[in-house]
Amino acid sequence: MVSMAEQLDDYLAKIKRLVPKRTETILITKAGADVLQKKLTNKTKQLHYTNRIASEKDPHLADSVLVSMTNVDGDVDGTSTVGWVKKKAVIARWLNDGTVYITGDHFVEKAREETHSDILKAEYIKWKELGH
Repeated sequence: MVSMAEQLDDYLAKIKRLVPKRTETILITKAGADVLQKKLTNKTKQLHYTNRIASEKDPHLADSVLVSMTNVDGDVDGTSTVGWVKKKAVIARWLNDGTVYITGDHFVEKAREETHSDILKAEYIKWKELGH
């Protein structure tokens, strides 16, 4: 007969196999972040791309969407973030939320909603690739 302690140890071992390590979590969330970055880039190009000449020092807003494998504070905790470089983030916020002079179109929220299932699929595929 198997003791309760042995049953719990077996159960814990099974659960640990399902939960990814931090290094794996970073790769999994990065896969989802890459999907969102692509969508934000496309949405920004579609709605807010201008014909001005961009330079390496001042790229277009759509060309400034970045993925970071850290949280918003810069800590490595298994999360990934998607956003713009600091110089462009304020412009993206104005276009998204609006100002007194600009009507916001909420393209960031729409991009997140439209890609939610694709992000989860990409993360699931990466999770499976890592052997879970």
